[in-house]
Amino acid sequence: MTWSHRVMRDKNGNYGIVEAFYNAGGEVCLVTEPIEPFGETLEELLDNYRQMEQAFSAPLLKHDMEFAKPDWLGPYDSIEEMVEFAELDIDKFMEGENEDTV
Repeated sequence: MTWSHRVMRDKNGNYGIVEAFYNAGGEVCLVTEPIEPFGETLEELLDNYRQMEQAFSAPLLKHDMEFAKPDWLGPYDSIEEMVEFAELDIDKFMEGENEDTV
């Protein structure tokens, strides 16, 4: 999974820099909360700031956009669906119903 810094507009109309993650098709599938430049040294801070500057040349992201499905979800449509499936499998395994699939 690749990522880049992007500018995102929130529901209040404010702007921030986020980390956007892309699926194999190059579509944005996940974004972080807004972040700030960071570095353990002044040089690292400046490098991070310059990386974030590149976000201004990419299309704007908006809070209400529908993002693409992450590749790692596989056949599931949402994280919730994947977690629900995993919990059901774990329950069956704990009850000894899945012994032949281990």
